[in-house]
Amino acid sequence: MAQAPCESSLRPDWLGVTFRSTTARHQQQVWEMVQHHISRVTDDSEWDVSSASRHFENCLRHEIGARFEASGMQAKINAGVSVLNLSGMYWALSSVYEQMRFITHLNEFKGRYHWTRLDAQVTSLEPDQTAEQICEDVQERRLWIKGYQGWEQKGVKDLDGKVLHGASACFGAASSNRRATSYNKSAEQGWKIPARRDEVRLRGEWAEQHTNAMATAIAGAASEDAAISAYQETTSAAIAQHMQYLDITGTPIPKPKNWARGKKAPQWWSETLEQEFTPVKLNRKAEDDIETRFAYMKSQWARTFAEYLGYRVRSGKSDSFLQSSIDTSLQLLQHAKADDVLRVAEGLPEEHRAAFIAAYEGSIDLAASHSEMVL
Repeated sequence: MAQAPCESSLRPDWLGVTFRSTTARHQQQVWEMVQHHISRVTDDSEWDVSSASRHFENCLRHEIGARFEASGMQAKINAGVSVLNLSGMYWALSSVYEQMRFITHLNEFKGRYHWTRLDAQVTSLEPDQTAEQICEDVQERRLWIKGYQGWEQKGVKDLDGKVLHGASACFGAASSNRRATSYNKSAEQGWKIPARRDEVRLRGEWAEQHTNAMATAIAGAASEDAAISAYQETTSAAIAQHMQYLDITGTPIPKPKNWARGKKAPQWWSETLEQEFTPVKLNRKAEDDIETRFAYMKSQWARTFAEYLGYRVRSGKSDSFLQSSIDTSLQLLQHAKADDVLRVAEGLPEEHRAAFIAAYEGSIDLAASHSEMVL
C-alpha cells in the first residue's frame, strides 16, 4: 500500500457520487469511465472483488483508495444504481490536474444522480496550534466552532492523562450531514514533522451544493491556473463555512443565544484559511427526492387507494383486482399535466423519450375511453 506524502495540502479528502442507469450498457460506461481515471494515476490496473454489501450486488476496490459498487438492472434493491467513493489515498497520490479532470468528468457524465459525500481538508506542517492544544482549549472554554452543539475528544490517554498517538477534536454527531474534526496527522501517518489536519465531512444536500460549486468553478475557469485557484478557493470556502473556530474566552455559562456575536477567530485559525469566502446556501425548500415524495404519498393515500380498488370491483366498474389497479392508475395519470410528463421525459435517455411520451398519451386515451364505458 502506498504511503501518503508528508506535505501541507488544501484539497478534498473524500468524494462520493451515485449514478442511475436505465441500461446495462450505460452502467458499463460508468464503470469504464471510473477505470480510465484511476489508471491515469497508477500503473496498477487491478481491482479487488469484495463481498457484496446489503445494498449492492457487486463491490470492487482499488488500493489507491477507490471503491465502486453497483447493482444490475434486475436487482431487487438499487437496480441500475452505481456508487463511486474516492477516499483520502486517491487525493493524496493524484495530481491537482487529475483531480480536477475527474471531478469535471463526473459532474458532466450522463446519468450522474447525486454527490453523496465531500470531505475537504487543510493540512498544516509544524503548526502553532496542535490538535491536543485545541482539545485543551475547548475543555477550558477558550475555543468553540460556530454552528455545533456538541463535541468529543478521541484518542487514548495514559495513566497521567497524556494523549497517546495523537488527539482529535470532533464537532457534531457522526450521523449528521456535517462534521468538523481537527487531529494530529503526524501521529496518524507516522510522520516525523508535526502536522495538524482540519477537515469537514459533508453529506446530503451540503455535499451536493458544495461539490456543484467546486465543479462549476473549475469548468468555468478561463485558464488552467485559474481553474487551480478556483478549485482551492471552493475547497477552502467549504472548510471555512463549516469550521469557524472562535475565541470564546469569558463567555458565560450557559452560553447565550447570541454567544457568537462579536467573537473573533484566533490568529492561528485566520492564518490557516487566509481568505474571504461566500457561504453556500441551501434552498429554502429543497426538492424532495422522488423516492421520498412517493413514500409520503404511500403513507397518506395508500388506504384510500386500496378502498377505491375494492369499490371498483364491488360496483362492477372493474372485473378483477388487477384490472381495478390498472384502471385506477390510468385515472391518476389523467390528472398529470403534460408539461410534467415532458419534463420527466427530458430526464430519460434520448432513445427512450419518444416511446415514453407515446405510451403516456396512449394511456390517457385508454383511461378516457374506459371511463366513458363504465359511467
